[in-house]
Amino acid sequence: MTAVAKRNLGAIAALGVPVPRYDRETLEVRILHVGVGGFHRAHMAVYTDDVAAEGGGWGIRGAGLLEADRRIADTLLAQDCLYTVIERDSDGSRPRVVGSIVDFAFVAGDAEGFARLVADPNVSILSLTITEGGYSLVSRNPTIETIVSALDARRRAGGHPLTILSCDNLPGNGDVARDAITAVAETRPADLHGYIESACTFPNSMVDRITPQTKDDDRAWLRDAAGIEDGWPVVCETFRQWVVEDRFAAGRPRWEDVGVLFTDRVHDWELYKLRMLNAAHSCMAYLMALAGVVYVDEAMAIPAVRRYLEQLLETEAIPTLAEIPGYPAEDYAATVLRRFENSGVRDQIARLCIDGTAKFP
Repeated sequence: MTAVAKRNLGAIAALGVPVPRYDRETLEVRILHVGVGGFHRAHMAVYTDDVAAEGGGWGIRGAGLLEADRRIADTLLAQDCLYTVIERDSDGSRPRVVGSIVDFAFVAGDAEGFARLVADPNVSILSLTITEGGYSLVSRNPTIETIVSALDARRRAGGHPLTILSCDNLPGNGDVARDAITAVAETRPADLHGYIESACTFPNSMVDRITPQTKDDDRAWLRDAAGIEDGWPVVCETFRQWVVEDRFAAGRPRWEDVGVLFTDRVHDWELYKLRMLNAAHSCMAYLMALAGVVYVDEAMAIPAVRRYLEQLLETEAIPTLAEIPGYPAEDYAATVLRRFENSGVRDQIARLCIDGTAKFP
């Protein structure tokens, strides 16, 4: 059994599993990411790994602000911040080792330590996956307050420009992040609000990749089928998409070279996803839960369910959408149905039912 670690990359490659071929020590930590969960490691970190493989020099440092981040911190640091992504479709599973995360700082309860990370002038992007609820100001929000304090430290350290890039799965995520951060900043010194307004950008983005929670069965498959020991691999579908506004205050990786779409029509892409992918998920989920169906691909194998979703997309969703030039809505709808048929990723109906009321206006 070969453990994921820098010293074992050659042995893992000999097993036929792709590993980073670039020199990770040459990557400069220019992205600080808060919320290093499965989605970040299957999405932004993979895109950044692909850029590094083509000669890019950007690396990611994870930052754990919550006590719950201790486990991922311990796991990644024990593996030299390397980890395995297992991409699955109906034809099988394909693991790869990702190397774009080069450090992890566990700073739960250490606001000053986090502030020093944000104040580093080499950091150009502060990216976030803190969930939709992570931006709420209905009650006191320690995460946003810690971020605002760190931005104040950056202001006092020279006021270098910074992009705050939300990668959370919610419409207008950049606007949501900006509103939460500026609302808290208004309670701080006026100079901070001016710094955020003049030197920080908050691009909106649409993110997409089905990433189920990692189970012990996934770790066992990786050991038995690939001969690799990984404390916390990530399982995801083969499909991935990232649509971003190109509003970066201090540079960015050449993500467009590896499939990221930069556009000023992020909102139209959000509607594609909301009214086709998310709507089809919700329309299927509760009916299938009541029928005792466990997995999305099993639901798609029921002819009546498939016809129902096809008609939903054709007659109710697509007519409401402004078509994006070069990206027909019909093609997107067909891709949605193919993704639902994926029997490898084993997406659960129960996952689609979570937080259902939050999905309806």
